[in-house]
Formats: sequence, structure tokens, C-alpha cells
Amino acid sequence: MEMKTNFLSLQYASETQIRNISIDIYSGEACRVDEYVKGAEPDRWHWNKNCKQYPRVVIQKRTNRPTHDLCDECLEIEKKNLRGIPAT
Repeated sequence: MEMKTNFLSLQYASETQIRNISIDIYSGEACRVDEYVKGAEPDRWHWNKNCKQYPRVVIQKRTNRPTHDLCDECLEIEKKNLRGIPAT
């Protein structure tokens, strides 16, 4: 089952590198994401190092936001950060 989110992922070029941001399509607020990582199978894609499930050993890395297998906890942290709610 593919998870649907309220976020649009974009990629843009800065002077020195390509950057990725996620934008909440309802509020228009954005947060920057530089890297998505995945541990051993059946792990999901992570991008927030505060996630309790963030892999200790990274098996895969990518700079573009994946379209599936996103970590639920990373999504929740991202939503809270975009809305200015302190993480619990």
C-alpha cells in the first residue's frame, strides 16, 4: 500500500549543490532535506536523524524523495516541524 502525504517534494540547484525540499501543500511551508537513507530490508526511507528508527548502518542513499516506503515517524516529525509543533 502506497502512503499518501500532504507534501510535495522538489529539487533545486544552489550555487554548490542540488538541494531537496518538501513543501506542505496546504500551508505552503517548506523544510530542506539533503539525503534519504535506508537500512537493511525491510527498512523504509528515513531523512530525519531524530527518528528512533533511523538506521545505524546505511545500506542505500539517495537525494531525491522516494515515492514509496517512507518512514511513518520521519513523516510525523516533518509534519510537526512544518507546523511549529515541538517533537515529543
